[in-house]
Amino acid sequence: MSRKTESNGKQRISDAICKLGKSKPIEKVTVQEIITMADINRSTFYYHFEDVRDALEWMISDFLDEYLRLLFDIPKGKNDVLVEDCFLLEQEKNVCSLIQRKKNCLELFFNPYNQGDFRERFWNAFQKRARIYDLITIGPKGDTHFVKHGIAYDYCLRINFAIWFELLSYWHDRNFHETAEDFVEIFDIMYNGIIGFENRRP
Repeated sequence: MSRKTESNGKQRISDAICKLGKSKPIEKVTVQEIITMADINRSTFYYHFEDVRDALEWMISDFLDEYLRLLFDIPKGKNDVLVEDCFLLEQEKNVCSLIQRKKNCLELFFNPYNQGDFRERFWNAFQKRARIYDLITIGPKGDTHFVKHGIAYDYCLRINFAIWFELLSYWHDRNFHETAEDFVEIFDIMYNGIIGFENRRP
């Protein structure tokens, strides 16, 4: 089987699962339903996956690999806050493009049947990727300080993870109506520091 045929087979299976999994738990989606909707034979499905759960695991891993690669694609010796604006803009556009391309998968991941499992998979993958990098705080003058491993480190890592998870969740809740331009401002806010509140009541 050629790479193009193999990729096309996986994509058709993925598309079928996205449609079938919107209205019921993935455990109730059958291989027969998938191959009928994908218009493939049973041997093609089992060439790629052991079962339906295996296919879903691949879909999640495939998305997270690309999403986290984009988020952690930081130039050597730089941090993700003080890099050049042109780099950030390119990163923002790439992330938004990925989300738009994978919105059918994200609808599946965030439905009530799969959201908890997706969040856990995301958190595990995020931790694994983050270990390669240093976690830092950045002062008002651009001075950086390393966060030592411990409670503060774990908390900061959780906060950072929550930002990127909730970005996907919010985009899903809005039915993916936003464009890349709509989200540039959100990225800019995230990269420019801590979000806080100001009391302007009379």
